[in-house]
Amino acid sequence: MHSSLSGLWLRMPDRYRHGNAVCMESEIPVYESFFWGSESNDRNLRSIAGRLRQVEISWRGTNGGRESNDQRLESKISDLESNERNLSRRAGTLKRPVGKLTEISDCFASRLSLQDHLHSGI
Repeated sequence: MHSSLSGLWLRMPDRYRHGNAVCMESEIPVYESFFWGSESNDRNLRSIAGRLRQVEISWRGTNGGRESNDQRLESKISDLESNERNLSRRAGTLKRPVGKLTEISDCFASRLSLQDHLHSGI
């Protein structure tokens, strides 16, 4: 009952696509030998599962394949463009005249005199 399979390999296709992640072809040794027996069978299966998780993380990426490098780059470019638009919009508002200097100074002076009047009455 101790027959064995030696040198089993996991072969991934040329370009395996899962979500947005693409993995180039690779051959991964899954296990060296496999013995038909309950204890060693469990141990080997756990080893296989662990290897496959490591492989998945390595080609899928740490973020779980939710976003590819291209998407992250596009997102950053979009953010930069948005920031640039906001800055130019703000620069445009700074250039707009608020009012004539005399109107602004008159308003400021009247506020000061009102403030003085209110404080002197207390």
